[in-house]
Amino acid sequence: TVQGHPEIFELFSHRLAKDASPQALRDTLAEMMNGGHPLVAQITDPMRKIIRQHLKYFADAMPTDFDLRGASIGNLILVGGYLNNDRHLDPVIYMFSKLVEVRGTVRPVLGDSLHLIAELEDGSLVKGQRELTGKEVAPLQQKVKRVYISDDPVDAGEMLVESRQKIKELIAEAELICFPMGSFYSSVIANLLPVGITAAIRANECPKVFIPNPGNDPEQYGISLTESVAILLDYLRRYGNETAKVAELLNFVVIDSDESLYGGGVDRRGLKSLGVELIEYGIAGKAEPHRFNEEALSEVLLSLT
Repeated sequence: TVQGHPEIFELFSHRLAKDASPQALRDTLAEMMNGGHPLVAQITDPMRKIIRQHLKYFADAMPTDFDLRGASIGNLILVGGYLNNDRHLDPVIYMFSKLVEVRGTVRPVLGDSLHLIAELEDGSLVKGQRELTGKEVAPLQQKVKRVYISDDPVDAGEMLVESRQKIKELIAEAELICFPMGSFYSSVIANLLPVGITAAIRANECPKVFIPNPGNDPEQYGISLTESVAILLDYLRRYGNETAKVAELLNFVVIDSDESLYGGGVDRRGLKSLGVELIEYGIAGKAEPHRFNEEALSEVLLSLT
């Protein structure tokens, strides 16, 4: 069951239609701002007013040519809250994480307005998460060579940015570090790019586990399961961690016992050669195998602490 306010979770997880006209999408957004949309109407005040206000802040700042197809409503609300809080993301995340009773502390790795850049095999650049994920635009047709942070989307030169001390302290307190399922580069690797994050991970002697995506992740075009683990280790070894041992960075890879869920299958010998231990368990959902059974996955993770 969803904790806290399931109607807020439902709204935040909703995406606008991918096949609707630009005007129809703007009409839907306007209906949400006015409180008439069913997903917004079911939320009680004062939270409904706060959500509508955040959406209005987003709409007022939205470029005229902004493509709303497939847009996550939760992301739009967070952007509006970010703008409404003098471009500070922490207060917005804190408020909504409390409302849905998230079990734990949710903090952004960075609070700066920066850009995620992906360099592809042919040297071309993909600028921004939206262009990389393959959810709102056409998926990639070649491998990602590297990803990095830039403060200039035009020049797109790489920059190093220091992670916040509080985030490093939270990592130091962790009893288990999990590199979770999700868009591989924009949701997992991106969080390792700020300087200081990988060093904090290495310094914590707790178990570290990677949960690869079952099914198809557009960001992992042409990348096998073993390659994704090797890439993760490569990024964990950067920014002062070049001499780190595998055991300091990653210990376990957890997969479902049905290896057909993973593109290219499971290369057990290859994974063993990387120095990690493979854990196979029934973590796939019965109705939707490409989604995890949260209870089974929780059991595995808790057994490692």
